Amino acid sequence: MIEARYTDAEWQKIAEAAGHWISDRGREALERAMYQYLSSRPVALSMKNAAQQRDQWQAARKKAESLSDDIRKLGLWDTWDIDGEFDPDGERATLLETLGSFVKHATCNELEFDKHAKDFCGQRDPRREDLYQEVLRVWVDDLGNSLTWSLTGPLVGFFRAAVTPFLEEDTPTSKAIRSIVNREKARRKGCPVASGAQLAAE
Repeated sequence: MIEARYTDAEWQKIAEAAGHWISDRGREALERAMYQYLSSRPVALSMKNAAQQRDQWQAARKKAESLSDDIRKLGLWDTWDIDGEFDPDGERATLLETLGSFVKHATCNELEFDKHAKDFCGQRDPRREDLYQEVLRVWVDDLGNSLTWSLTGPLVGFFRAAVTPFLEEDTPTSKAIRSIVNREKARRKGCPVASGAQLAAE
């Protein structure tokens, strides 16, 4: 059972950092965001080896395609097919159909794992980005603040108070929080955000 509830003491720290008490709507939004992040963590961890999975499926697909080509080039299907029938009992066609289905399946997996490999490259984690966006949304839309970053400013304190109870040692540094805030500013303006490689360098 995933628990994504702040304690009274943690709510107090969040309120002190924000400068006033958090509304019920803001509380629900933060706990919902934390629950979604924690429940998706196993998926995120499994996607860290997405590039390896992509390469394995790609290799398997190529082998299946090569085998299909070789089967099509075979002469007699059985040694006793003295009449030279290409596929007297339909076995060749059945095998090629099976290999064709596998190639389609492998291609889909290859494309999906390639997408995940790009989404989760380096330290990038789309689900964590969703969490960060929701924390900043509460800061702006529920609390009426601006996305103004400073090393010791209230935004950094609020952000840390909101995520530390669940991220613990994975809580972003002040420098990383500045990057997160800049990405949120760009997102709200409809501008391109940092690439996976840039996020991995943080």
